[in-house]
Amino acid sequence: MKKIYCIEKWCIEDQDIHDKFNNNCEFWNCVEEPWKIGCWNFVEEYDDEEKFKNDILNTLNTGGIISKVFIEEKPDNYNVAIRL
Repeated sequence: MKKIYCIEKWCIEDQDIHDKFNNNCEFWNCVEEPWKIGCWNFVEEYDDEEKFKNDILNTLNTGGIISKVFIEEKPDNYNVAIRL
C-alpha cells in the first residue's frame, strides 16, 4: 500500500456568472456556500509528498480555492490522476 496525497480544488468556470450571482444565492439554492456558484471542483492526486506540498503553497499564494486536503491508502500499482 502506498500513500496518495489529494487536494480538492475549486476553479471558477465563468467569472461573469460567479460575480453576478455571488450576492444573490437564493436563485441557485446555495445560500450556505455562495462561492461555489460558477465553479467546479476536482481532486488532484500526488504520490510525491514534496510536489504535493509545493502545489498546496502555490495554489494558496496565487489565490486559488482549496476545499480539502487528505491522504488515501491505495495499492502499490495505483496511478495518480485528476478526478472530476
